[in-house]
Amino acid sequence: MTNASPRAAQSTMKISSQQLRLSATDVSNHLACHHLTKLGLSVARGNLVAPELRAPDLVMIQQLGLRFESQYLEFLRKGGLEVVHLGELKERDACCGRNPEGDADGISRIAQGALSCGRWFGGRTLLRRVDKPSARFGNWSYEAYDCKLARETKAAAILQLSFYSELLGEMHGGTVESMPDNMWIVHPGTVFKGENTGWLSMQLITAT
Repeated sequence: MTNASPRAAQSTMKISSQQLRLSATDVSNHLACHHLTKLGLSVARGNLVAPELRAPDLVMIQQLGLRFESQYLEFLRKGGLEVVHLGELKERDACCGRNPEGDADGISRIAQGALSCGRWFGGRTLLRRVDKPSARFGNWSYEAYDCKLARETKAAAILQLSFYSELLGEMHGGTVESMPDNMWIVHPGTVFKGENTGWLSMQLITAT
């Protein structure tokens, strides 16, 4: 994949049980450059080896992004919300919205949640519990949101959250009614509040 731009997000394509698995990153890459999709397929099939070298500034941005997410999760915990980080949890049952003790109210916030439906999957997702009934969880369901360093919401971020929301809708029950009402973006800051962007049902979290 040496012909791909070093700033392009690394393809997450993989073949599992003879099925090609795709993520939001792969969809975004395809919209940016169809050739990236061909290169990703070649890597997934074992015909090419993905390069190990990546732009140093991109690595730094990723590290800053992870630090920002950790700060936001700590902000939520200090606010009294239950936050479960699946990357730090041995018991993976929380992935289906219930904590290891079987809390019938569901976990308030889930970090690093994994979503999948058929060949599509999403990882490193932030989920927030809302009081909207669903076939799977009963009296509640989840909405997707993400922490972004950029001050302005980019098209790729909307695509990613739309992708995660679609997967959540399938997880909730697979009907139009089971789709999340909102999706959220968190920008850098120390105090966070919700702001309606006026774009469909999307919500934007900004910092003051």
